[in-house]
Amino acid sequence: MDSPSELCDLGDPLLFPGTGFNGVPGSPCSSDCKISGMCTQTPAAQCTTAADCGGVGEGCCGNGVVEGRCSDGSGSCQSDADCRSCSFGLCADGVTACTQPSDCLETCQPGDEQCDDGNPIDDDRCRNDCTFNAAPVPLPPICEGLHGPNIIPALVRSGVFVDTRRVPGTDFDRWRVRGEFSLPDGAVFDPDQQQVDLVFSQDQFLCVGGTRNGFPCAGSPDCPGGGQCRSPLFQASLRPGDGDAHFIQLGPAQDRPVWRFRNKLGDNLGAESWKMGRLFVRNKNKRRPLNQIKFNLWGQGDKVVPQVSFPIDPAALGGPPPRVRETLRVGDVCASQVMTCDVKGGGKRLRCFSLVGP
Repeated sequence: MDSPSELCDLGDPLLFPGTGFNGVPGSPCSSDCKISGMCTQTPAAQCTTAADCGGVGEGCCGNGVVEGRCSDGSGSCQSDADCRSCSFGLCADGVTACTQPSDCLETCQPGDEQCDDGNPIDDDRCRNDCTFNAAPVPLPPICEGLHGPNIIPALVRSGVFVDTRRVPGTDFDRWRVRGEFSLPDGAVFDPDQQQVDLVFSQDQFLCVGGTRNGFPCAGSPDCPGGGQCRSPLFQASLRPGDGDAHFIQLGPAQDRPVWRFRNKLGDNLGAESWKMGRLFVRNKNKRRPLNQIKFNLWGQGDKVVPQVSFPIDPAALGGPPPRVRETLRVGDVCASQVMTCDVKGGGKRLRCFSLVGP
């Protein structure tokens, strides 16, 4: 990808048959390497705004903007102001006299998009067809500030949660997840120089600190006074510069870099119980149009104060079976997926996996 003229590049389908996806129906990358949406009434038609779609009320789903149509048919809009103009004393209709745009009567008519978050996560609050999800699995607040291709689905090949005897109680205290995700072209991925966040969540987030400590929240604005909106299950951060408490790149290899994190005690402040992690890149090729990140993360809630365990609710998110969202953010990339879990060992062990991959 050649920034800034290109916003994405999934390969020319003429040069790379079967592996090139620029301009292919259903692809998020247009033939001229611009991020595109799909028209809501004709999903095979690509668009950058609702004006590119011909149907009455038709929107451009996937561009991150909820758009309507101007009442005079002149183009797409988000408010009445986008439809009003005053030129040479006349409004856009060529009849109404005006001295300023607010004198005009054109309005922004709602389209058929209920929402548009611009990301390909289908089970969050806004589905990929730009309708509200009746049973959403909300993304964690650590993805705040990211949009479009920087929020991507992950594939969790294996997730395990165990209630061991090392931590008293019935909550889960040992965990491991393995999986992968495709890195957006042009994204910077350098875990030894970027903060790495890991979150396990279900359907609720709570304010920690601030003036609304303990109250439900959807994001940091809901937690004034310096509070944070966090998952009550598990949330951990590894920050570069915190001694050895972060990922470190191993070896000089540039074609397949590997990063590893290890703390046998699991006592890093802000990442309690997270003991080990491994990330590595599989570079793109003719058969794999995007760089792929593989992850293997593990933790155990023993020998730390306070001892870490988390209560996974089997009835949350429409369960049973239990469902848990796993989210990994590295720098400006947030990869997330909902795992569905099988209950083993009389409720002492969960084996989880993604139902759908990226």
